Amino acid sequence: MDAAARFRSLLDGTFLKVSWVQDLMDELRITGISQVWGETLGYYVWFSDAECSYGIRLESSGFSEAYEGLAEGIFGIRCFPYVNARIIDRFSPHEQALLRSRVFDHTNTPRYECQAAIPSGLFSVGGLQITIDPSCDGVVISLASLDNMVTRYSFPSKSSVDLPGANTSLNTESLFLRNVPAWSLAYTFFDRLVSMFAFSSGSGPVSVLYGQSPGFELLAKENARNFRMVDSNNALLNTAVVVFQSETTEASRAFKSYLDDQVSKRSYQVLFQESRSRGTRARGPCDSMPVGSLVNPQWWTIAHRRYTSKLGSTCGCT
Repeated sequence: MDAAARFRSLLDGTFLKVSWVQDLMDELRITGISQVWGETLGYYVWFSDAECSYGIRLESSGFSEAYEGLAEGIFGIRCFPYVNARIIDRFSPHEQALLRSRVFDHTNTPRYECQAAIPSGLFSVGGLQITIDPSCDGVVISLASLDNMVTRYSFPSKSSVDLPGANTSLNTESLFLRNVPAWSLAYTFFDRLVSMFAFSSGSGPVSVLYGQSPGFELLAKENARNFRMVDSNNALLNTAVVVFQSETTEASRAFKSYLDDQVSKRSYQVLFQESRSRGTRARGPCDSMPVGSLVNPQWWTIAHRRYTSKLGSTCGCT
């Protein structure tokens, strides 16, 4: 089984198991999960309390040479705001124009035949990395995202510029092409994904880590289609790492080494870290663990909750 197939198996199994239980779907406010048609692994997910639909796509995958064959996959997280949502104004004119065009269908996701028309960088709000122990007894789900994902124009010799997707030329002084609250949007998906995996695996996380490092923004040059990355004192790159490990099977030496290096070789400042012994059934995080937007107690409680599927069979028949 190649690396991409491992991630397909992991996510297909997780999403399918969750979709069988309507009470769980309601609790997580999930209104739909759909695999994306095409050669590249991807999914669309809808939440009743979100201002957007979500898409994830496998950007790269392979087996690690440094950690004896651990499967590593990088997924891009995309957010497609609804046209009547307040958040849509934070996206670029090009993105807004696409959302209001026939490129998107009634589900607020790209039509199958129009997927190639959307550049990979559009609608991006973060990156998701999933690392799997070869025996699948250990899984690490990591999120990296800027607090605000900013793209602005930088035309010192010009006073105006034509915006892609816009009908007029605008003054470039302090002009933002895009100013998206990426971390908030990406973490909404990440939070539900961790909850879904906790339920599917029947085990809560054994470790949670949160860190920050200096962020960046993108400057648009020339015709607003070329960009360069610059450091920014006004942006933070946030990282969240959640570790799952089987309660009955020891993780491999490679997986343990990988976890150790996540701390010792990190490129960010760790602001919070909590670990718990395997097999501990906690009602929620310890008193020292921040709650709210960072750590959800549901990640632990949902793992051992008992739900009853109302489906007549696993194929989805009632």
